[in-house]
Amino acid sequence: MKFIEPVFETGGDLWRTLSNVPDADARALNEKLARQSAELNRRLTEILELHNVHQRQANELQDAHDEIDRLSQTVSALQEAVTQYQAGAAAAEDEIVLLESEKAALQAQLDGAFEESKTLADRVLAAEAAANAAMGMRSAPAIGGATVENPGTNFDTTTEKNPHRSKIPSV
Repeated sequence: MKFIEPVFETGGDLWRTLSNVPDADARALNEKLARQSAELNRRLTEILELHNVHQRQANELQDAHDEIDRLSQTVSALQEAVTQYQAGAAAAEDEIVLLESEKAALQAQLDGAFEESKTLADRVLAAEAAANAAMGMRSAPAIGGATVENPGTNFDTTTEKNPHRSKIPSV
């Protein structure tokens, strides 16, 4: 910003003194001219000060416009990032929904397989019981627990009617 200093140089007398004008009138005119020149200098100084203020404000306005442009670019970049994040979030939500539906389908398959395995296990046990009953066999408890016929003894599956005594007491 460049400040301009007002300068008025008169270079001596402003007017040549006229010989036919009385001295009193000439002095009055010179005083009036000096007052007007001083007033003109004050006005010019004010104009220059106003010009400097205007220039400073124009510079500040340009700086504000530059800052607004920079902020607008930042806002645009942030809006673009938000749009990308929203698209990513929507894709992630879609993926979650898909995975949850796959999980539900797999859980249904697992439940069906479990029920089928229980049914098959029941059928196997029933078939074993029927086969043992047909052969007259005794069956031992599934995990080596006590038998109802003779508590405190463990029976192996045998075709004999005699119990097989174990060294491990059962409950």
